[in-house]
Amino acid sequence: MKANRIIAGIMAVCVMGFGVPYVNTVTGNNSVITASAETINSGTCGKNLTWVLDDEGTLTISGTGDMEDYKNALSHDDIPWNSESKAVKKVVIEDGVTSIGANSFSSCRNLTSIEIPNSVKSIRSYAFSYCGFTSVKIPDGVTSIGDYAFLACSSLTSVEIADSVTSIGQAAFIDCMSLQSVKMSNSITSIAEGTFNTCGKLESIDIPDGVTSIGRGAFYMCCSLKSVELPDSLTSIGEIAFSNSGLTSVKIPESVKSISNNAFYCWNLKSVTILNPDCIISDDNAISNGYDNNFDGTIYGYENSTAQEYAEKHGSKFKIIGQEDVAGDMNGDNSVSVADAVLLQKYILGGETLTKEQFDIADMNSDGFVDSFDMVLLRREIINEE
Repeated sequence: MKANRIIAGIMAVCVMGFGVPYVNTVTGNNSVITASAETINSGTCGKNLTWVLDDEGTLTISGTGDMEDYKNALSHDDIPWNSESKAVKKVVIEDGVTSIGANSFSSCRNLTSIEIPNSVKSIRSYAFSYCGFTSVKIPDGVTSIGDYAFLACSSLTSVEIADSVTSIGQAAFIDCMSLQSVKMSNSITSIAEGTFNTCGKLESIDIPDGVTSIGRGAFYMCCSLKSVELPDSLTSIGEIAFSNSGLTSVKIPESVKSISNNAFYCWNLKSVTILNPDCIISDDNAISNGYDNNFDGTIYGYENSTAQEYAEKHGSKFKIIGQEDVAGDMNGDNSVSVADAVLLQKYILGGETLTKEQFDIADMNSDGFVDSFDMVLLRREIINEE
């Protein structure tokens, strides 16, 4: 009878031991048994790569070499963890993996955390499209980010891209509607078509020195982007590059040789400075801020330049760079008049915004403020002009 009890006890321990996985953690002379996450599915995802998904939602990729590229961007049927995609909360890519395959984690909408090692060289097309994480850091070692790699990651607010990245594909961050800040790689030479298209909350971006081209629609519908500094390396600005963005003023460096159609079709744009006197400016509304496709702001350029030609052809105000401003001349017509007083009154009452140049011109008493005192001085100037 006693022997039977001992055998039964041993069997119970065996059942407990093999029924649930345990990890034996040793601290000093004491052993503490704690439960580890249980594997719910696993398989291969490359010639020398395996994957494991545990019941805590962690998907781990291990081994060496490239991940498979998955073809079916719509149904994702060929992605091995597709049936458990809703369970994936965290992705851990271990050192040794050299690429993240196309469509690999697309539509893992509950994915909130990713760990990418320095061994990864490329992130392929659509790799993280429609995911749920709020920030991403592309580590040193990655050299390329594929087309649509982070398409419609609607919760993504910040991106940091290491300087090892030399290529960012078409529409890589398109429709990331919560994206507010981007730390760009200093090694890229172009911003591809649609890279930040419809990133409506993007407020600022530093375009690195060395960038020579900004592609079609790269910053289209970036409604919160009020200003941008273009580098002296830039040579071309593509169609609708900044169209429908929030820009209020822009200075286009002398290096820029061409501005394509609707590049700066921006509702709030008031001031455009073009430093290349021979810049090719598309006649198809390269600079516009209204329904009639005209520009009622001020274009600054050199005398007899293409900027002056464009302004005159489209009925826009033109000011010669270096020419002294007329105090109070906020509308840029080289005189002070009732039109300037109306503009100033609207600003004081909160119904109008001024560019920095307009503000400085409106600050008649140079006290750093634009207020009713300036209005008094402006009225005196108008009377004197009459």
